[in-house]
Amino acid sequence: MFRKKKNARGISWEYIKKRHSTIVNELKSLSGWDNIKASVVEAESLGEYSLVSLYVATEVYRETRSQIEYLSEKVESINSRLESIRSENAEKLKQVERDIKEIKEKLEELEKRTLFLGSIEKMIPRLTELEEKLEAYPSELITKLEKTYGHKINEEINQIVQERLKLIEEDLKRGIFGVSVDLAETLKEIQGKYEKIILENYTLREELKEKDLQIAELTQRLTTLQKQLEIVNDLDKKLEKYRKLAEEFRRMKESLIKITGIDDVDIALEELKEYVPKTKIKPLLDETKRLLAQIEELKKENEQLREENRRLESSLKKLLGKESPNSEF
Repeated sequence: MFRKKKNARGISWEYIKKRHSTIVNELKSLSGWDNIKASVVEAESLGEYSLVSLYVATEVYRETRSQIEYLSEKVESINSRLESIRSENAEKLKQVERDIKEIKEKLEELEKRTLFLGSIEKMIPRLTELEEKLEAYPSELITKLEKTYGHKINEEINQIVQERLKLIEEDLKRGIFGVSVDLAETLKEIQGKYEKIILENYTLREELKEKDLQIAELTQRLTTLQKQLEIVNDLDKKLEKYRKLAEEFRRMKESLIKITGIDDVDIALEELKEYVPKTKIKPLLDETKRLLAQIEELKKENEQLREENRRLESSLKKLLGKESPNSEF
């Protein structure tokens, strides 16, 4: 029903090139232009240029199908890469959480040790005071004995007392001397431990500063990974929208093919214009144009998404490269 009567005057390829150069230029842009050009000779010999139209429709359909297959493969590839990136990011987030937990545990241990050092610092002055009292004890004892017994006994008793005092003094000296030696050694040992603890406290404080810097860096990495996950989710939503539009366009194209028997959308719509009232065909034309415009817009956006995905991959590689040397705490 869609075939037209042949023009009585006839047309030629030269006429088409001269009067419709724009159409010819569009045909040359097709990958199957050589096949179309070859059909011209046969069409001229038969005097029937509908043969050229058939070749044109076939090449347009072939190229459209090739583009659809190419886009489908690209969409599948992007989905696969997005899923891989999502899995890697989830694993990195878990590792960061484990590292932060470990650092918190070390900080708690460091706080406990710091409290112990504070107790030792408070105890040292009291030990020093005790040592001074022990050193002053022998002289105070002798002075008291002299004041008490020096003027109340006679020479014999004084002699006996003096002898006993000497014995007591010698015993006291031996006892005090031994205690002083032990105490000096003990205090020296305590002082050595105190100095060691002070040095360890300084080392732990430096480690604490380093851990604080590591926590800040890990927090920054965590923020970066969360932002990248948001970008991945946005890409998923846009790809889903693109698939829905492509499916809607495919159904509309199948409907046009069933109605007109023509694979090319533009040609099918032109045929419908001639046989269907404009009031009925206009909504279909508007909807088709809208879908084509949206698909074209999504193609451009898809290219932008590919570029964004490449930048995302580059950022992740840099982040993973920086993380490797600092993965141990």
